[in-house]
Amino acid sequence: FEGTSRFTDIILQDKYAMENPEDTFNPFDLANGAADKLSPPPDFSGPVNRRRITDPLCLIVLAFIWGTTTWLGVWSLQKGNYNILIHPTDYKGRICGVDKDSNGDELPPLLHAVDHLSNGVCVDECPSDSNLEPSSISDLICKNEDDLLTMDGCLNNGEISGDLDVLITCGGCMYAMGTNKLKHYCVSDSTNSVTDQINEIAEAKGLEPLTELKVFGLNPYILQFVKDLHTSFYVLVGSFSGSALIGLLFLVMFLFPPCVAIAVWASAVLVPAALGGSGAFLWFLSSAYANDGSGIHSDFKALIVKILAIAAWSVAGIFLFSLIFFRKKINLSIAITKAATRAIREVRMCILFPIIQTVFYAIYLGIMALWFIYFSTTGNFVEETETAFENDITYTHQKFTAFGHYKFWFMVLVVVWTSSFFVTFGRLTLTLCYADWYFTPEKDEGNSVSVIGRLLTTVTKHAGTVAFASLAMAPIVVCRAPFLLIQKCIRVSGMDNACVDAFICSCQCFFFVLERFLKFASKNFFVQTAIFGYSFCKSSHESYYLAGRNEENVKDAGPVGILCTFFTRILLTSVSCLASYFVLDSVYGDDLFSVLWVVALIGFMSWFTVGFFTEAVAMSVTTLFQCFLADEEMLGNEGSYYVPSEIDEFLALLDESRSSQFAPKLDTEEDDYTIDSGVRSEQVSYLS
Repeated sequence: FEGTSRFTDIILQDKYAMENPEDTFNPFDLANGAADKLSPPPDFSGPVNRRRITDPLCLIVLAFIWGTTTWLGVWSLQKGNYNILIHPTDYKGRICGVDKDSNGDELPPLLHAVDHLSNGVCVDECPSDSNLEPSSISDLICKNEDDLLTMDGCLNNGEISGDLDVLITCGGCMYAMGTNKLKHYCVSDSTNSVTDQINEIAEAKGLEPLTELKVFGLNPYILQFVKDLHTSFYVLVGSFSGSALIGLLFLVMFLFPPCVAIAVWASAVLVPAALGGSGAFLWFLSSAYANDGSGIHSDFKALIVKILAIAAWSVAGIFLFSLIFFRKKINLSIAITKAATRAIREVRMCILFPIIQTVFYAIYLGIMALWFIYFSTTGNFVEETETAFENDITYTHQKFTAFGHYKFWFMVLVVVWTSSFFVTFGRLTLTLCYADWYFTPEKDEGNSVSVIGRLLTTVTKHAGTVAFASLAMAPIVVCRAPFLLIQKCIRVSGMDNACVDAFICSCQCFFFVLERFLKFASKNFFVQTAIFGYSFCKSSHESYYLAGRNEENVKDAGPVGILCTFFTRILLTSVSCLASYFVLDSVYGDDLFSVLWVVALIGFMSWFTVGFFTEAVAMSVTTLFQCFLADEEMLGNEGSYYVPSEIDEFLALLDESRSSQFAPKLDTEEDDYTIDSGVRSEQVSYLS
């Protein structure tokens, strides 16, 4: 082996790691059993049948959180007022088109601004043209006469002032503005001209000018968000259904080996193109927001959209570079995916399981949407006073307490956790099915794998483990959000300093490292739970050390299982978001506070919905490879009759890929190994 030591080290790395674990693991790992091979029970014939309930404490915690969320939902249904979601409220907290005025007549249905603090008054119709040079008070949009008489700045000798400029600056009236109707709101075509006119009057009186005219400034972001969801309900349903349908079509494509390469490479090539196009679109959108004079889109919002455009271009560049760098890995992913699709074809009802997941997930999202709708209307109507142009302006508006905001974000956290629970539940159920299939000796003669039976196993024995894993994999990201909010509030208040910034950044770093650690350590726990019935921590521990003992195989083949469906999932989610945006902008563009909020929610739903179908393939790849590693350790010395021929062919291709990187073809015998054409074979082979 002179001159070829690097090549032989690569080929024999796994055996060497077994015999010299101190070169692979540190003393702490060795003390915790890193070098101990998996040892099957004497009567081992596949995944264990006698299982215990794993991680019950996590299941209890999840049940408690679901119970709390249910209580919040029922409370919201009882306390909420659906009319607040549909109709705007005026400066006195009355619902336009629903409540009665002082004369007992129903208030008009639309809302027009009545002062420069974004308060409004109910009107019958929105003005078509702006009138910045009124000749009388009838040309202005004013508050009720009784309310004007209580505003000292609007009075002259105890009567309503006849000076129209005084009525504007005192907050009693507002110019009639040429407007567009936005979901019962009269929104000005351009607030800049109105702001300039008001500031001209204020400066003439020696008052401090306004920086901008507030638009929807007093509407809680919770209410705005839910109003947009209510308006775009049909688009949300359509995007969810479309994501499920496209995901199902791609899953069907993966069932036919000739179509696997087409699906994987098409997705890989189209992802950078889709992200690049999204970046260009967001860039033009940010310019449109910056040049919009209606006041709906702030400069900060335009800046955020521009940052998103740059981020999309950056990610597209990263994907393009990865596509070039990992092109050989992608070809390997196609090979192992073809091997894994045999399990999907032969396990009956396996292709139907993602559909069942999608149906139950849709029911869950429907329930949560109803609760969010009513929760958004539970804010208290409070009376506040604000000073502008040296005049006190009193108004009533809906406001959520700090506890109300906490309840909202708690419900968001529960949605994220439960969405992750659905995905993790499907992963474990499918892993149980694929593991059963792998450990079926005579696969050509059929199998007795029951998807329903394994579904019941997950529910009755491992629901706590699913709860633990889903908590570890998703909601920690949401837990980082409050620290960003706290940091922003501190900076706005001017109380930030080096110590505070260091503390906040330390908390962010802690959650980030914790998230990455948990995802890395637990990414293959499914297989250990499926085979041996271990709990989450025990499965993560065993899968982590199993990967360490098979370092070279995992390093070369581990990313392959991700690549086979990662590009597909990214592509389908991006397509869903882009298509939804164009539909929303063309159909509901004038009725939404923010299209991007809705698109972000659609992206969230599409990511999980598409994931139900792509995970059926990804878990097949991961499970078969991990089962092979476990099989190699447990039965490698005596020969295993479980390894399917497709996995054998993939490993041969993997060894050929290694040999082409490090050495020419060899035909050399040393000890018990023969290296011929880059294909590994043992005199006593575990690939019998």
